[in-house]
Amino acid sequence: MSPIFKASAWFRRGWTLQELLAPKSSHISFLDVNWTLIGHLSDLLEDVSAATGIAKLFLTEMRFQDPRRQRNVSIARIMSWASRRITSREEDVAYCLLGLFNVHMPLLYGEGATKAFYRLQIEIMKESDDESLFAWTSNREVSGLLAHSPACFANSENILSFGPGNRPPGPRRAGPNRDDTYGLMYWQETSTTAAVDVSTVQAGYGLVQNAKVCSNQTDMSVG
Repeated sequence: MSPIFKASAWFRRGWTLQELLAPKSSHISFLDVNWTLIGHLSDLLEDVSAATGIAKLFLTEMRFQDPRRQRNVSIARIMSWASRRITSREEDVAYCLLGLFNVHMPLLYGEGATKAFYRLQIEIMKESDDESLFAWTSNREVSGLLAHSPACFANSENILSFGPGNRPPGPRRAGPNRDDTYGLMYWQETSTTAAVDVSTVQAGYGLVQNAKVCSNQTDMSVG
């Protein structure tokens, strides 16, 4: 396929991510600006995967509506697919993801991208116990528990989905609180885990500043 196809702005826009993933069927056709057929997803799979960073499995066999997606596509992974996409209006970096996470919130243009993205994450937490939402990185010195942008998830493609009802094998951490308080996240490539006391998450914009993220569950304290 021509490099022009893979370089298309369609693969970099925020709203087109759900256009690619949301349809129940993988029978998707691509047309050029003159409405001439370029090809079908099944024929362009390698190019589309390379252009979007989305593994071929999730473009074909395991579509967004497939029940197996709940076990295999973490919040962090979906965020990573959106991390390099751009929108004309800054708040749309958050609003364009509402459908993918099946959450609802008012569209308040003028609130700014950061506040809109904070609100999105809060709504996601209300609906999901997938703690990969906290598996992100940032160069900011003070960030809190929630990310300020989808760009923070750029390196989270291989984060698996783990929550209170979906834990990795291995010993459970003993402590003064019930074990279910601690959310476990598993980094597939480096085989390390992190524990976060998710009970400290505050509603609204009161983001947690004092929760320590600990590798290999060797220490866990809040304060």
